[in-house]
Amino acid sequence: MIKLKKLILEQNKKSKYELLMDLINDFLELRDGFDTRMNNIEKKLKELKPQLTSMDTRLNPDDFNSLDHLTGQDENI
Repeated sequence: MIKLKKLILEQNKKSKYELLMDLINDFLELRDGFDTRMNNIEKKLKELKPQLTSMDTRLNPDDFNSLDHLTGQDENI
């Protein structure tokens, strides 16, 4: 509660321009963090890509007894 009161008093001392610039700065920091996370995700995917592409994950069409692939084992329940 003390920090909140201190923050309110501190913000009251700032001009609207300073508050707006602080808000924009915080937003830009969040965006930079997001971009960094996306870059990290892309790096991980590039590392995993050879492993992912070496596995055959296609479905065998012979496993389905009808032309409607949405029906299958669910009908037998």
